[in-house]
Amino acid sequence: TDANVVDVITVANQGEIDYSQLGVEKATNPSVKQFAQLMVKDHGTMLDGVKSLATKLNLTPAPNDKVSDLEKENQKDISDLNGKTVGKDFDKEFMEEQVDMHQETLDLLNDLDGKTTNADLKAAIAEAKPKVQAHLDQAKAIKDKVD
Repeated sequence: TDANVVDVITVANQGEIDYSQLGVEKATNPSVKQFAQLMVKDHGTMLDGVKSLATKLNLTPAPNDKVSDLEKENQKDISDLNGKTVGKDFDKEFMEEQVDMHQETLDLLNDLDGKTTNADLKAAIAEAKPKVQAHLDQAKAIKDKVD
């Protein structure tokens, strides 16, 4: 449902913010730290946008299996990252996961696009895709430098 789509997008953005907050706090490589700050900012903006859209459409985000899986995956990723020693290992793990997360999010957006007929939601998804692609490209470039 559209409420499920909103919830998935909300949880994906919140997970990215929570994960990237660790990068802001613990990354030692300046490029990694800067990327983490950008992720907190950009995904915060995207999260505000989806919340506004949900209000406009009078949708209450509705949990589903995909949301539950995303929440579990976010917690596991955060736990794994917290287990890394601050320094090169942490920065490397953070960037590898950023590449994975953004590729998964891009795939997810493509999937969600097919699950809604709501023009506003489709527009929001269409607006998010190039941003997520840009994040993915940046993450790959930084990951290559950190490796």
